[in-house]
Amino acid sequence: MSDSRKSKPLGLRVYHFFSGWTLAVILLSILLVLTYLGTMAQVEMGLYDASEKYFEAFFLTEKIGPVPIVLPGVYLVSVLLFLNLLLGAIIRARKSWKRPGMLIAHSGILYILFSGFVTFHFTEEGSMLLYEGDRADEIYNLTDWSIEVARHDAEGKREGAYVIGEEDLKPLWKKGARRTFFAKEMPFEFEIYSYARNITNSQGQLTGLPTKEAVDKEKKGIENLRELAKSRLSLPADASYAELDAVVLPESLMPYIDEADSDTLDLIENLKILGPDRRESGMGYGDIMKWVETLKELKPKEYNEDRYDVSRIKQAWADEGELWKRVANGELLVSRYAGHGEFIEGPYKQLKYDDLAILPRKESKTREANQPATYIKVKKASGKVLAHSILVGANPFAPRPLTVEVDGETWSIDLTRSRYSLPFGIELEKFEKEDHPGTDRAREYSSDVFRVDGGQVTDKYHISMNKPMRYGGFTLYQASWGPPGAKPGDRLYTSLAVSRNPADQWPKYGTYVVAVGMSIHFLQKLFAYLRRSSRSREKKEVKP
Repeated sequence: MSDSRKSKPLGLRVYHFFSGWTLAVILLSILLVLTYLGTMAQVEMGLYDASEKYFEAFFLTEKIGPVPIVLPGVYLVSVLLFLNLLLGAIIRARKSWKRPGMLIAHSGILYILFSGFVTFHFTEEGSMLLYEGDRADEIYNLTDWSIEVARHDAEGKREGAYVIGEEDLKPLWKKGARRTFFAKEMPFEFEIYSYARNITNSQGQLTGLPTKEAVDKEKKGIENLRELAKSRLSLPADASYAELDAVVLPESLMPYIDEADSDTLDLIENLKILGPDRRESGMGYGDIMKWVETLKELKPKEYNEDRYDVSRIKQAWADEGELWKRVANGELLVSRYAGHGEFIEGPYKQLKYDDLAILPRKESKTREANQPATYIKVKKASGKVLAHSILVGANPFAPRPLTVEVDGETWSIDLTRSRYSLPFGIELEKFEKEDHPGTDRAREYSSDVFRVDGGQVTDKYHISMNKPMRYGGFTLYQASWGPPGAKPGDRLYTSLAVSRNPADQWPKYGTYVVAVGMSIHFLQKLFAYLRRSSRSREKKEVKP
């Protein structure tokens, strides 16, 4: 047996493995484990993050205790399962009129798996919010954000839009990331930086934006720092660390300097070279130079030329002095709000709300609750700054665009949820909500809507929690209502989940195919059993 297996060509053995029961059992076992892990992870990670990690990825890393384990993702497992089923149950399986049911059933399973791939890659989903009497033909993505730049005519109407999508914004999620966007259609360019994916707390309050009180407090702190810088500069170059410490604590600057990108902004580089223990022992420039020379002479094995480079220490000390001069002169601001530890150029008296940094907050497990914000600096090709402000993520009912006037034209820049146009419009005629008796919890809610084609109201639909509207390849579900915390008598809006899924009904059809195949197989087995039983009885009756 083993000799015959070894004699088989490699390609045939690979084919048999990918079409065999062994791989099927392995894949189904892994799928069971991943489904469990992904479901449990939703508690800590939230639905979207858990789905991306376990169900949408090819590979993932899962820690079993302290040991990281690399596992295939559900997507890869599904692809391999499709291949295994196609090769084993369709191509390799024996074809016979005596067993068409299993061939039909497996074809239905393949169809269901294929519909999942189509759904994953080609589905467009969004949400539509409408008050009674409102009309809309756009849907908003619940989790993805984009920046829209639009020109407006004299009446304020948009004339097209330049859109920066979620994929272009993702690189800006990294701390300290910056990017400048431009297009030939725009008479300006704009820089995006300090992008925060969420600035709200669990109650939805914008706690990630600095308040006026924070601005005033920071101005006072910067003024105090200027006075300290002047005192620091009055000391001789070879002052000891104890003398420096008596004037200003260098640690007060370390949080900003640690996050600075440029080496020239790395104040107290010499102290960082020696580590925190040496810093606490009290050493100034003169002390450091003596210590390095002694180390080089007495302990040459411990001396590292790169780490204790005398010229580097001298340069770092000189750089620090130059920066202190700029702080003292008011040419350079050092602010704990200044864009992730960056320095703000310009006189301290000009510090404005827009100069203060956005403070990222913990992201919500339900991504639709996150509200982003980012800095934006708009300038012409000549370098002239047209606007420098904060863009805060907006919802359909509360847009917050930045408006700039350029060469007599009005442009708006808005951080908004990604949106898509529908080939038809929806008008909400009536929204109804019925609560559980004695509570404010909704028991049922529904929407009566009109479809609008070419500006004309056409058919009427009733959308409820279990009765979606389907038209033109789109499906509209009754998803929710708002605003949250609405009191009796408040005006309510309906939230419709809109999906364009080419494979919307395919799983249902695949289930029918599987049911037909299994029924045929079951009936064939039943009739075969009845025939065998009949023949067995006839033989017994023939016996004398």
